[in-house]
Amino acid sequence: MSQAIDRILEEVRNLSPEEQIRLRETLNAQPLTADSQRQSAAKNLFGKYSHAPAASAEFSARKADEIDQDKNNW
Repeated sequence: MSQAIDRILEEVRNLSPEEQIRLRETLNAQPLTADSQRQSAAKNLFGKYSHAPAASAEFSARKADEIDQDKNNW
């Protein structure tokens, strides 16, 4: 585990039983993010940058052009 998680767990273990109960109740009360909400957020993010070519797409296009030029030179 990461050091941060280890530190958090150690602090939780040091809480009093009442504090641990309050923490558990607080964490359980937090709404879970649905997969559809995560997917929607991801689509919005990717949609914002959809015009920007991905580095791999750029590289592939450049290599395809090089292959075509090599074929024409033979």
